[in-house]
Amino acid sequence: MPCVRTTPSPFGATFALLTTLLIALPAERGRADGVCADMNTLLEQAQSNFAGDVGSLPQLRLDGADSCATFFSPGGSRGFHCVWEFTYRAAEAEKAFTFFDRTLHRCFADRARVEHDQPVNHPDFYRLQRYHVGPVTVSVSLKDKSALQKTYVFLRVDGANQD
Repeated sequence: MPCVRTTPSPFGATFALLTTLLIALPAERGRADGVCADMNTLLEQAQSNFAGDVGSLPQLRLDGADSCATFFSPGGSRGFHCVWEFTYRAAEAEKAFTFFDRTLHRCFADRARVEHDQPVNHPDFYRLQRYHVGPVTVSVSLKDKSALQKTYVFLRVDGANQD
């Protein structure tokens, strides 16, 4: 009996990829819209340096973050910070960083001045994007911590210092 080899059609793989994208894009867009709404709320509160007592500071947990908290900096400003934890150098961490970077860019559109961080002499990987919206700074960073065997994505909103 002769041996017949068949080669999978490249169209099947392309169709599967396009179908996945068409299903995933609206979900991703909806997720980004939710993050934008949260970020705009935080931006409004940060404009006044999160004025009010400690209990009135936001207690949001952004888009699946492992933890979020408010903080007071030594310079007198207040802020909001979230962290997402991943296994060391996980592809999901890069995807999360890229999602938040693109989403912040889209959320703030023409209102923000974007600052790409300078390279640092650091043994672990580090990337930072800052968005300056008036007196408020929103940043997203990706950090590898080899000693902990973890990779983190951080999102931080620094309030406008009202000195």
